[in-house]
Amino acid sequence: GCTPSPPRPPLASTPPGTFGEDFTLSLTSPTPGTVMVFTTDGSVPSPNHGQLYTGPISVNRTTLVRAVCGVAGHFGAVTGFGYIKLAPPLRN
Repeated sequence: GCTPSPPRPPLASTPPGTFGEDFTLSLTSPTPGTVMVFTTDGSVPSPNHGQLYTGPISVNRTTLVRAVCGVAGHFGAVTGFGYIKLAPPLRN
């Protein structure tokens, strides 16, 4: 039996960092045919924990998105993408 190598980590459409305006985050897998599982509460995603990625994630507050790719039951490394929402500028 040949064990497939684990899929490469997911990629995020927006680099981690700070933001002012809400945005939608797309995750992509560099490995074809994978499923992606993610969390937005900082917990570790796994086949038994997290949400199956089916489309863009709305980011409207400080959020740590963690995601993992799996293929044929083999999961790769968990990757984290942190987004910090900045307070709106103070107005007089």
